[in-house]
Amino acid sequence: MTPATLADSAVDERVVVIGNETDILHSGYTHAFSEGGRRYPSADHYAHAMTLRRLGLDDALVLELLATPSSDVTFKAMQLVRDNMPAGHDMDSLASYLAASRDAFTMQGLRLRFKVDSGFERALMETADALLVVCDDRDSEFGVGMGEQAFLEWMRSEAITCDMLGYWLRNDRARPPTMGKNKLGMLLMWLRHEVRADFKRQRLSAKTAVVDDISSSDSSTPAQMTVSEMIVALDGVFRPLSNFYAVPTEIKGERYRSVEHYAYQRLFEALDLDEKMMEKLKTTVEPSQVWRVAEKVLQGLGDKIEEGSLEQKMAKLDRWRMTAMKYKINVHPLLKRLLLTTGDALIVETANVDELQWSIATDEKEIQHLLTKSYIGPDRIVNWMTKSNKLPRALSHIGANKTGLYLMELRGKLRRTAQERGETPDTALLPLVAPCTNNAIKTMMTQHMICFTAESVFHPLYPAEVKTPDGRRMPTPMHWICEQGAKYFGCSESDITWLMEATSGREAAIRYGEMMLDRQPAFEKLYQWEYNERLAAVKLALRTVFEQHPPLLRVLLDTGDSLLVYCQRFSSRDSEWAIGMRERDLRIWCAEVDVDTKELMDLCARALADRPPFLGGNRLGVVLMELRREFVLKGVFPQQLPELNISNDAILGTDSPTENWDPLEVFDPLSVDNYIALWANPLLLLAKHTLNAKEPSELWALANTVKTAPHLVPIGEPTAPPPPILQPSLATQSTAASDEFNQQMKAPLAATNGPQTPAPIDPTQLDAMDLVELRTLFMTMVSRVRDLVVSTRTQQNEMDYLRSEIERVRRNRRELEERRRKRREADTFADQQPPTMPHPPAPQFDRLPSGADRNRMFGSGAAPPPPSMPNTWRPDRPSSGDVRQRASPSRPANGDARKAQPVATSTTVISSSPAPQNQPSRQAPSKSAVAPPPRASSPASVGELSDGEIVSD
Repeated sequence: MTPATLADSAVDERVVVIGNETDILHSGYTHAFSEGGRRYPSADHYAHAMTLRRLGLDDALVLELLATPSSDVTFKAMQLVRDNMPAGHDMDSLASYLAASRDAFTMQGLRLRFKVDSGFERALMETADALLVVCDDRDSEFGVGMGEQAFLEWMRSEAITCDMLGYWLRNDRARPPTMGKNKLGMLLMWLRHEVRADFKRQRLSAKTAVVDDISSSDSSTPAQMTVSEMIVALDGVFRPLSNFYAVPTEIKGERYRSVEHYAYQRLFEALDLDEKMMEKLKTTVEPSQVWRVAEKVLQGLGDKIEEGSLEQKMAKLDRWRMTAMKYKINVHPLLKRLLLTTGDALIVETANVDELQWSIATDEKEIQHLLTKSYIGPDRIVNWMTKSNKLPRALSHIGANKTGLYLMELRGKLRRTAQERGETPDTALLPLVAPCTNNAIKTMMTQHMICFTAESVFHPLYPAEVKTPDGRRMPTPMHWICEQGAKYFGCSESDITWLMEATSGREAAIRYGEMMLDRQPAFEKLYQWEYNERLAAVKLALRTVFEQHPPLLRVLLDTGDSLLVYCQRFSSRDSEWAIGMRERDLRIWCAEVDVDTKELMDLCARALADRPPFLGGNRLGVVLMELRREFVLKGVFPQQLPELNISNDAILGTDSPTENWDPLEVFDPLSVDNYIALWANPLLLLAKHTLNAKEPSELWALANTVKTAPHLVPIGEPTAPPPPILQPSLATQSTAASDEFNQQMKAPLAATNGPQTPAPIDPTQLDAMDLVELRTLFMTMVSRVRDLVVSTRTQQNEMDYLRSEIERVRRNRRELEERRRKRREADTFADQQPPTMPHPPAPQFDRLPSGADRNRMFGSGAAPPPPSMPNTWRPDRPSSGDVRQRASPSRPANGDARKAQPVATSTTVISSSPAPQNQPSRQAPSKSAVAPPPRASSPASVGELSDGEIVSD
């Protein structure tokens, strides 16, 4: 096997060249395997042997073939066929059959070898996505008819790329005549694809366990049922499966309101109670209150019923409940399909009742959290419920959950019955929400995934006012959705008014959930709401929001063709609306199982039983993508709309604690549980399956990572005083900045009360704010603090720059002082030397001319010559050294004002001209030498210059 990188290819792709039967990837490579009690040296031997058996040749001839070397097995097989030709056939009539048989049996042989040859498995999977080419110059059917070197030289000479090779292998008519069909390479690539698909399917499938049925636990050989790691609570659309939900059912010619009504009516009949007492039971509306009514009736009878007789009859309640549940599921086809939709999930009854035997007596979250433990599986939880294993003391409150366990038992019986009848179980699955019919969304989808939470602007909880078609205004889209649901289920006007009084969308969702818990509509009506009506209500509310708020529409359109994913923990109530995990976990999981955006959308579109455990349907994200497509088709472009001037994290609600939000619970965004909560999700279960007991994997550590809870500072907490060394400077220098900071911090709260004097922060006012308002206020304060920090840093940089300039000027001044000292020493030395002939005097310039005088003297555009100075020092020369101060019209006369002037960025120093090197050096002239022309004015002394104000000629 030789990897050949195509340097001439425009794209970075690879071709793996496979040699003859000595190559481990070749089908003729010798590695024995067994099938059907027979042993085969290679996949080629297997393919030809199976073909000969199908043609009816004797086993002796087949054994002769198996003893042939791999290099000659094809030739030997053809020779045996010619010598033992079936009657009525020749080689031409058998050509197509022989070719098809060799292809099929070679593929089967490669599969069998893959299972037992670890070297072959490793070599094949290491080829990644490379194009496999078999270079066998003796076989132009399974190879390309060329050797390795000849094939590589042919590719280089013809400048053949990987794309061209792939196209030729897929199209026989376009393939050059010098190139073979390369069937073995195609078979190997197909096997590689099968292995990857099977591996991905295993990682996406739910792991199941086998437990005993509860109804046959007393028999010597109890029946068994399968249970997976998935948890389905009888809530939301699954609520009608509960014994405590009113589903009228006809049993043996009589109609009963619920399972509980049937069981206790049978008890009253067994006790021979009169019709008056039976009427009290029948008129009880809530099934969860039936047992309370029965208890009061039995307590009122006192000693009229024998104690032993009552206990004997009460022991039959469980059997009567099971009978009613069986009738209930079989009579209602929709309930039967709904039960089958749960797959192999562990069904739990979470109704808030005191019936601990038939309820789990806890919520769905706790059971999900139990599955995050590496040592707890669904079978152990079931054994705890059935008391097969002793419950830990910390879990002693968990009930027996007989409702869920018996529903699982009925589900298994229904599935076995369907298989016996030849029915496909998938056809009985009930879709929980209407599927997406817009195929263009998936077709045009990119590989970019954008995740958002309940705190984002895309969610119906976002406080964007909505104006309904009848002119009413809703605080949030969630208010409108809840109102439509309340009207659909026929709630009273007072209940709807109470619902609309909610101050936030989250409060409206909680009130709507409480209203629905008190109501038990018909299952058909409930299912129609979850399947279609709720979807239409959400889409209408969000479409109206985007139409009335262009900045929000701009944000939606800016997502392009990305996949939008709503991240929230999994719950049976909203299993189809969110993805079921946090954004961080979702991205890690997609990378681990090699799922792209289109595959993820396909997984979410499956039925609940066919999805990986705890993977939601992401229907809210699909609704947003459908709306995005609608606006694009209407010709709306994001450049035409105003921008929403907040950060991307605020737009999407990134890393928000609402990922742990339960719609029916009061949500506290500051609760630590929302940051450290763990629940069963696809990533954690995947890490749990690959967990090594001796050495925890890195994936397990990632799956158990929790967020860091924020450090909470109570409002009104006294701030610590500054360090003693900083107190004077803070008191004298930071007063103005502190006042400005306090005014800016109080501005957001003061703006809500109109233009008035900013008031201090009131804790009660903050308590009354919604989470979104608090986040907005927090982001505003953070933005202003950031601006102040940036401004402070800018001022600090300017001060550092001025400090460096002042230091540079001081350094220049010290250098000038040093040069002045050296000049004085040179003057003293010159006075002590004997006089010599003076140098001819040169013209002296007290200052350079400027303007027209300069042009007349030096010519237009000519540079003035440097001023000529004597090479000797005169004792009567001013003591300013070789630095002269240039008169400036902008120079202030006041010394104090000079200090406030900006520092010059550069200083030019003009020194005396040294003697030319090509002339002999001259001694300084005597005191009687010709003096230079008098100066117009005396230069200022160096001592008169302020710090940082040295100028030059």
